[in-house]
Amino acid sequence: MFVGLLPPGDRLSYAGDVTHNGVINLQFNQQFVSISRDERFTDLITGFVSHEVFHIWQGDRYRDQPGVNGRWLNEGAAEYFSLLAQAEGSGDDEIMRQTLARHLNQCVDIMSDHEGGLLQLAGPAAQSTRYSCGAVIQWMADAALQDTGGVVAVWRGLLNAEGGYDVDDFRSSVTDVGGMNALLDGAQGIEPAMLRSLQQSGVAVALGDPGADAWSNAALWPLLESTCDGQMGVLVDEGRYHLDTGDRCGLLSGDPEAIAIEGHALGDQSEAAFDAVETACASSAAVRLTLKEGDDLREVSVTCDAATDRPELRYQVSSVL
Repeated sequence: MFVGLLPPGDRLSYAGDVTHNGVINLQFNQQFVSISRDERFTDLITGFVSHEVFHIWQGDRYRDQPGVNGRWLNEGAAEYFSLLAQAEGSGDDEIMRQTLARHLNQCVDIMSDHEGGLLQLAGPAAQSTRYSCGAVIQWMADAALQDTGGVVAVWRGLLNAEGGYDVDDFRSSVTDVGGMNALLDGAQGIEPAMLRSLQQSGVAVALGDPGADAWSNAALWPLLESTCDGQMGVLVDEGRYHLDTGDRCGLLSGDPEAIAIEGHALGDQSEAAFDAVETACASSAAVRLTLKEGDDLREVSVTCDAATDRPELRYQVSSVL
């Protein structure tokens, strides 16, 4: 295993991969590591490392099929098995429930524009669904097959088969799961089919609070729209909110990390932060935004003259299986 630092200026918290001969390469953001050695940091790293370890178990046996988007199979399985390992190790499935809810919401959002199904995706769309939809597929399979050993038994068979495995091999081991088939092959009702499959297997999932990331995005976008002249955006990375502002956004320029709005910490108090922005924007007033650049904090006052939109309800998971 090799452990190192990401290049200076990289805004990801961490990145990793596994070589064909089983060497794990882990890279961390020095700033993130130095300030976050707490329980949250430990949870993130545990999931990250266990994901990469599962890739070693998979080995180099996956077979690409021409014209078939299939890399979600390996990445989704590594993500799901990582969550299983964390739940087993901690005796608590809270992280698993929260992460699967996030993956479900992301998958539903992306596939709402791709009714042709996951298997036909290519380019950025295929990349963006690799972890989210891939993990949800493993989850649906595991829930549906609990009486016969779950997805662990499926992968034991795949990895013991001669000649490796592909998407068709996985599907032949997981039959009659309507939500998975709708997601893979395409349907007008991908989202309801996924929900039916999960709920019929005993998963408790329902619409609820949209979550910290949604509230934070909803709070930050009106401030960007009131300030920027040109490209703008928010990069969300494990509860950190980086602004894509370059030199186009006045006081918000410089690609800083947004920390708080009117003293309400983004992440822990994101809904309160949104409420402060909504109140200010309604009267074209200013709000106080705390930004972080490197190790330095600064506060700016931004006048909002843009409309605000409360985030929609999002799926919440109260039981996984």
